[in-house]
Amino acid sequence: MKKFTAIMMALMMVLTLTQCKPDKGNEGDTPNGSKVKVSCVIPMNKNTRSEFDNLMTDGSIKWSAGTERIYLAIPNETNPQIVELTAFTTVESNILLFEGEVEAGLLTAGEYEVWYLGNSKESGNSYITEEIEDEVIKSISGSIANQSGDLDDLGYHHIAMTTVTAETEGEEVVLSLNGTLKNKIAIAHLDLEGITNLKGNAIVGTEYALQYNNGAFEFAVTEDASANINVTEGTTASYVVLFPNSTANVDLKSNTSKMVTFEGGVEANKIYYKHVSDMEYYPLAWEDYEEETNTINGHEYVDLGLPSGLLWATCNVGANAPEAYGNYYAWGETETKSEYTEENSVTYGRQMNDISGNAQFDAATANWGDGWRMPTTDEQFELMCYCDVELTSINGVDGWKLTSNKNGNYIFLPLTGFISEELLTREGWMGHFWSSTPTNSELARQLDINDIGEFSFARYGRCYGLTIRPVSGGNFTGLSAQYAFVETSEVKEITSSSAVCGGNVTTDNGSTVTAKGVCWSTNQNPTVEDNKTTDGSSVGNFTSNLSNLEPNTIYYVRAYATNAAGTSYGETISFTTLAQTNTINGHEYVDLGLSVKWATCNVGANSPEEYGDYFAWGEVETNDEYIDANCQTYDKEMGLIGGTEYDAATVNWKGGWRMPKYGELEELINRCTWEWTTQNGIYGNKVIGPNGNSIFLPAAGMMQNSSNYYKDSTGYYWCDSPKADDYFACRIWFSSSKKGLGSDRRYIGQSIRPVID
Repeated sequence: MKKFTAIMMALMMVLTLTQCKPDKGNEGDTPNGSKVKVSCVIPMNKNTRSEFDNLMTDGSIKWSAGTERIYLAIPNETNPQIVELTAFTTVESNILLFEGEVEAGLLTAGEYEVWYLGNSKESGNSYITEEIEDEVIKSISGSIANQSGDLDDLGYHHIAMTTVTAETEGEEVVLSLNGTLKNKIAIAHLDLEGITNLKGNAIVGTEYALQYNNGAFEFAVTEDASANINVTEGTTASYVVLFPNSTANVDLKSNTSKMVTFEGGVEANKIYYKHVSDMEYYPLAWEDYEEETNTINGHEYVDLGLPSGLLWATCNVGANAPEAYGNYYAWGETETKSEYTEENSVTYGRQMNDISGNAQFDAATANWGDGWRMPTTDEQFELMCYCDVELTSINGVDGWKLTSNKNGNYIFLPLTGFISEELLTREGWMGHFWSSTPTNSELARQLDINDIGEFSFARYGRCYGLTIRPVSGGNFTGLSAQYAFVETSEVKEITSSSAVCGGNVTTDNGSTVTAKGVCWSTNQNPTVEDNKTTDGSSVGNFTSNLSNLEPNTIYYVRAYATNAAGTSYGETISFTTLAQTNTINGHEYVDLGLSVKWATCNVGANSPEEYGDYFAWGEVETNDEYIDANCQTYDKEMGLIGGTEYDAATVNWKGGWRMPKYGELEELINRCTWEWTTQNGIYGNKVIGPNGNSIFLPAAGMMQNSSNYYKDSTGYYWCDSPKADDYFACRIWFSSSKKGLGSDRRYIGQSIRPVID
């Protein structure tokens, strides 16, 4: 750590500026257009070329070893101009000799300004821009927006000025440079480790100009509330240049949510550091702060100054940074999924209107809340019309920087690609962003961008997974008229001539439902022109009774809802009516043309596709756990249990119902046709008897311990016959491609399908 007294001695060094005398011009020069040579000798202390004491304050300048320049501002009424004086030094130099040429007669008695604008042209670099007319410098402009943070580079951004007194001594004009060069900037000593960006009202602006105005040269900073300083080589001991800001207190904020507060504002010609003692100093101390942003429901937006007044989000739905891809959604869906196909698309094939702002279909509204929505195609088109495109990358992610030609604000759209089925494709060279606008029942519009600066408005299948960039406000006048969304309920209580179905109108989308119910037909995709019920006129669940059905017939049914937009439909469900049946003790049976009649349901079930209850063999009640320790018949000598107190069918159904015998299971396998199918979404086998009648056996799996195994893939059904070893009993099993007879441990929970003589 350097000693404070040594630092201040170096910082307070005053440069004694000698007289600058115009040399006599060459013989033959005339007063009009002739040039006189101006030179200025400045003594120099070589020790000022090391570390912190190179900083410029109260006249101490970070002079470089190389070319240095100062600028003489001459506010002549008819020919105002800036004259460049240059000096070349080495590390061994004891003086700075600035030289230049001035038009004869241009300098008259009075005061002028000499400006130091940093070692801006050293090594061929140019950190300032000179506006030249007729070989004369009229103004100089530059920027402090990009700084390394390194002490060695600080001189590029130093800006200082002192006055010059021009006096006449005989026939010569003598320029006496009195006083010291005073900074027009301030220097902050900071810990910039890991910091790449500085902003806040301590940065009044970053662009400056030295220009003639109303009879004088003035130094002007372009104030810009959104200006920031980019740091490329920040360390724990870094230095940055700031323009003064006289506000009472100003803040300097970093991209790491740290802040320094300058009490009383930032003043020129000062170095800001943390004063520890008279002997030591440290970089300014940072404090944590919470970034104040333009947000709606916690999500940032940018005002691009668009004619519609539309605000665009800075991130995609599901993303935490502008360059992050975020989530992928099928059109009209609000949640992500593992596979994007036509089969699992919610809106594919459904008649829809524009969904912007509809929380049921709009992923922006559903995930970010009211105030956010998907853009329409027209709003995406407006974005492209009023923004300039720059292909760039953020944190290694390629995309488009869309800068408004209205106010200069911008958003970044990454090249996100899209998902088909399970595969993410085109990422890094194409970006696809859903709009809220559908085209037909299968397609919707989206904005496409690519990696060569082209864009288009295409149509994609709603089933694909695309990203969404939300918007807010604009000329949005409210939700468009939308079809009601209705879901079809499971078909239950199927008999040979009737069934119970129904549905749920989950939303009317702002248009009152005038009719709802189900429609059915023996043809697929029934409409209200076929058979239908009418079961109310509002949102919510409803139950529909289907009657006058033909036995043993496949029917197709779906719910419907009608509102001002028209009639919308739910999913189509198929079911098969039972063959002509009879009941015993309230339980239906089917005559398959076999030796016994078979029940239409399992014990514990109310419809053919329900799994029902699971029983250990020889037990009549269900168990919480199916283990050998709690099985009542395990390791017990048993005979046939059909029709006894060990028969769950007999005990629970009574009226002559019993478990099937082993031979009756053989008959079911050998004399019937088995077809693997689904009934109301449940997998199982349709067993068709010799007479054409059928029953449905669901693939209910088995219970072991407290878990169900093989549900939806295999069915296991007990018969009344034990095995000779007292641990096993006989059963039938089936899957999608096989079936057979066998045995299993008695404690396993399996289904029971009763029979009756």
